Amino acid sequence: MSLRPVSARWFELLTTRDDLAVAVETLARTGSVELETQSGTEARFNMPDLQQRMEEYSRLSRRYHAYWPEIELDPSCAPGSPVRIVDRALTLLRAWVHDAAPIVQDIEAQRGEQHDLKLLSEMLQAQQDSDLDYTLLSNAGPAVLASVFVLPLNTTLKKLPGSLLVMRTQTERHDFVLAVGPMNDLDSLKTDLSILKGRELMMPKWLHGDREVALKQINTRLAELENQLGQLHEKMVTLAASHKLAKALGDIRRMDWFMTHVKSLPVSENFAWVTGWTSDLDGKQVNAALTGENIHTLVHFPDAPEDGQAPMVMKNPWWAQPFELFASLLGTPSQDEADPSQMLAVLVPLLFGYMFGDVGQGLVIMLAGILL
Repeated sequence: MSLRPVSARWFELLTTRDDLAVAVETLARTGSVELETQSGTEARFNMPDLQQRMEEYSRLSRRYHAYWPEIELDPSCAPGSPVRIVDRALTLLRAWVHDAAPIVQDIEAQRGEQHDLKLLSEMLQAQQDSDLDYTLLSNAGPAVLASVFVLPLNTTLKKLPGSLLVMRTQTERHDFVLAVGPMNDLDSLKTDLSILKGRELMMPKWLHGDREVALKQINTRLAELENQLGQLHEKMVTLAASHKLAKALGDIRRMDWFMTHVKSLPVSENFAWVTGWTSDLDGKQVNAALTGENIHTLVHFPDAPEDGQAPMVMKNPWWAQPFELFASLLGTPSQDEADPSQMLAVLVPLLFGYMFGDVGQGLVIMLAGILL
């Protein structure tokens, strides 16, 4: 029973190019593999085509990410080269975009209307002493028009055009400006207010009556919009399911990981060669993982290359493995250093029991830690 760490084991894996991505992903999930490409290999697996496809995915992600479901990162059950896997996923994604784009436009339009109506409602609620008839504003024109602007709170306005009738309203969150006048002067005011981070609100044509009537109309329309948005979101959920969008996005995300972590691998026309180090010293974990995914591979564990520098791994009996956590806080011991895990497994329960006057209590704590 040695107190020193041992060298990781060199492994070599031969697989088909179609199974390469799934094989590398499976190895990564074991948590016991570090890939290292042997020097001197002529042919390389490079991925310019995959990069172009990932750029298309990034463009679509910027536009539609907010409407995507939670990504499924389950292992892929469909074999294929990385490019083929991404192509399948992009085909599903493009089909989803084709069907979802009109719905997304409706959602964004209705959200915009909803936001403006909430701001109008905020303004009207603050105008408690107003007896203004909003029918005159919503149907103004063509010589004289009416516009409502929202600005940040406590905005200082410069001198306004004398041809405009202006009513300012302040709430706890915003300043509002209701302006009536010629179109040219309103356009000039709109330009000036935009510099102050203000913007014009949509004035609904259906708005009429006094303040209380207008508020009721706005609340009715907000309820309708809420209902319509709920229906549109249900359509989006249905579309995502019918196009298997979550799975497609998961496949693309996995291939993005593959492209990031596997810059190049030795390949032939039909096969790929994966090499590296593993802390699975008997090879059982690696073989079981690959067998469980039904991946066509050949794995063997030859002597490491002469120019290779093996990482060190801690090898302890099961009862000492929970205490590797403490040793690893200072990094994995080097080849010439001792691994204190087995000593900690004995000393920690003794010291803990000594503190409380009960060694048995320390042993109970140790057993609980092992079981958990």
